[in-house]
Amino acid sequence: MKRRLLALAAALLLALPGFVAFAESSAEAGAWVPTVWVYVKTDTAEGFLPLPEDEADSYTYPLTQVRADGTHAVNNIRVTPEGVFMESATCDSQDCVHQGVLTLANRELRPLGNFIICLPHRVWLSLYTTEEILSLFGQ
Repeated sequence: MKRRLLALAAALLLALPGFVAFAESSAEAGAWVPTVWVYVKTDTAEGFLPLPEDEADSYTYPLTQVRADGTHAVNNIRVTPEGVFMESATCDSQDCVHQGVLTLANRELRPLGNFIICLPHRVWLSLYTTEEILSLFGQ
C-alpha cells in the first residue's frame, strides 16, 4: 500500500525536482517510507514532499518560480519530522514566514487550518497522512 502511494505521489508530481529520486530510492531499497506528506501547490506545479523520520534528516526545499517579468520568487520550505514551515521567502510581507510550524497536532487549531500560504508567490502548503491521501484519490 505504501509503495503504491509512492507511485501515486510520483505520478502526481509535476515540477518538484528531487522528490522522485527520493521516492524511487526508498522504495527500491525497502527503506523507511514516510507516513506524513507536505502537499505543495503553486500556479504551475504541485507535488508531495515527505516528512523525514529523524531530525537529522530534516531538510529545506528551495522552491523557485520564474515570473513573467523574469524575476524570481523564492520560498524556502523547511520540512522536519514534526511538520513544515516557511523558513524564508523573497516576498515583501513575510506573512508566510510568520505563520509558524504546521503539524498534524496543530492543523485544526491554526487560524489558516491545514495551510501555510504565501499570497504574493501563490504558494500553498498543507499536511496529509498517507491514509488521507489514499482516501482523497479513492484508494
